[in-house]
Amino acid sequence: MTNQKGKETMLDIFVEPGAYAAAFAKRARWGLACVMVALFFALTAASSWIILQDEDLVAAYTLDMMHRPPDGMTRERLAEIRETTREALAMPGMTVILSLATSASRTLHLMVTWSVLACGIAAVLKERTAFGPAVLVAAAALPILMLGTVVNLLLRLAFRDLTAVAGILPVLGARGGASLAGSLIGSVDVFVIWYLAVVALGISAGTALTAGKTVSLVYVFWIAVLLCSFLLKQSAGWMM
Repeated sequence: MTNQKGKETMLDIFVEPGAYAAAFAKRARWGLACVMVALFFALTAASSWIILQDEDLVAAYTLDMMHRPPDGMTRERLAEIRETTREALAMPGMTVILSLATSASRTLHLMVTWSVLACGIAAVLKERTAFGPAVLVAAAALPILMLGTVVNLLLRLAFRDLTAVAGILPVLGARGGASLAGSLIGSVDVFVIWYLAVVALGISAGTALTAGKTVSLVYVFWIAVLLCSFLLKQSAGWMM
């Protein structure tokens, strides 16, 4: 789908995702890709700030954590963290700083995922030049994750649960992060799945890879990133 001038619009990502992402990569609009990342960062920071303004919601979450402390963390240590967090949030400007830090962490994780996907695709194609277009395709599909950020924020506010996402956790009544399976399940957000599928279609449209093979590769690389992230979190927990 194109506008009257024959150029793509951001809404095309929801109508013709594969074609839009591939066209975005071919035009090599790195400046627009940076704008996409900046918008994603700002939206994520705003979402975190809104959550932190809801003291009752944050308190309910930390209280629930007291009853279900993460593996490797004692209740005493968790109580100390809770008290420190409460004092920190009371400091002027701290919610803004924490919101920016949370957004920076999520954006960094996203860019690491992009790097792994792009390197993997370039290795499969045996073409170093495939790295850049793959990253551009991933940036072009960001409106999907932005939409997911808004929807997940509304879900958390509506259900008064910081773990609520547009995924399968509410159906299973489970919580992610306690185990490898829980961490993977906790990452099964329909918007993330949708995003990765669009990225795969965009990469496939601009390379010799078939859509099926590209989708498989993208999900395999994504799971590898989740596995590494889970292991790093476990290592951090053991050090506490």
